Amino acid sequence: MEHDYFYSLTPRVFYNIQVGYNQKEDNYFKNSWLQVRELMFAALRPYLKNQNAKSSSLFRFDWEEETSPIETEEITTAEQAEKVLQEQKEFWEKMDQRRSKANANVEQDGKFSTDKYPL
Repeated sequence: MEHDYFYSLTPRVFYNIQVGYNQKEDNYFKNSWLQVRELMFAALRPYLKNQNAKSSSLFRFDWEEETSPIETEEITTAEQAEKVLQEQKEFWEKMDQRRSKANANVEQDGKFSTDKYPL
């Protein structure tokens, strides 16, 4: 990254670049280890008792841990659906009010302060 370009970035844009770069490096790391596991599995497959085994059954990586699904409430009645819909509307109206207050603050002061109106 060039010097002038770095100093022209906003903190949000720099953060997005940093997150993207870290994800790219993480994916590269994971892919290289997946390739090693596949090569090892290909070499061991003729000697395995279970010929239907998968490469992930030999050893699992930390990032491959099974996660439990998120528990959600089942909506079975129209009243429950209406209640959930109303809660969502109230939440987004509240967020819109906060954003409009923050935008009004920017227009008045010419700068934005997250201390007054956290998003």
